[in-house]
Amino acid sequence: RIHSDGTGYISEDLARMCPTDIYKGKRIRGYNTQKTSGKDPPLLIQFRMFNDGHAVKGTFLLNKKLPPRTVQVRPSMVKVYKDPTLSNFTTFNSLEVVKTSNPP
Repeated sequence: RIHSDGTGYISEDLARMCPTDIYKGKRIRGYNTQKTSGKDPPLLIQFRMFNDGHAVKGTFLLNKKLPPRTVQVRPSMVKVYKDPTLSNFTTFNSLEVVKTSNPP
């Protein structure tokens, strides 16, 4: 049995799109809106995600072997499942970065 403690995987291209130097949802260094494509992506991202009516939270670990535009979520990370009785309501997909851990 594998104990992942709420950690899934994120592809390098998506990790590069996430802001860096985040702590408690705020930047801890000077605000810079430049793209992070030239920087190393975060190694670990603490997040909250809403996707197709599901609420997911945990951490994503950078996995450079994943195909582009890929996240892998473990079942233990899903906190709220989609309610089929609420099919008339519009859902919004979002990813909130709470904290990042960057290479030293």
